[in-house]
Amino acid sequence: MQDKLAAHATLADFGLPQPEATIVASAEGLVAWQALPVFVKTPIGTATSGVRCVTDRDELVVLAATWDDEGVFADGGCSSSVRRSGRS
Repeated sequence: MQDKLAAHATLADFGLPQPEATIVASAEGLVAWQALPVFVKTPIGTATSGVRCVTDRDELVVLAATWDDEGVFADGGCSSSVRRSGRS
């Protein structure tokens, strides 16, 4: 499934485990994100396309503005998940 937002909702509907994630519906919501570093993902993409690891506030602000200009938030938003160090 290429649509990350739909995949997140489908897994939740079936009660299946998935990485912790938050749907962010606007550029303002993304800029307000506090936990860094963070992985942010566009709703549509395959493999790693549309996935960014953001490590600082300035990078987050630029990405939010870029994705807003590209219409990412018009497609339902993006998903964000806190980057964890190491493997579980």
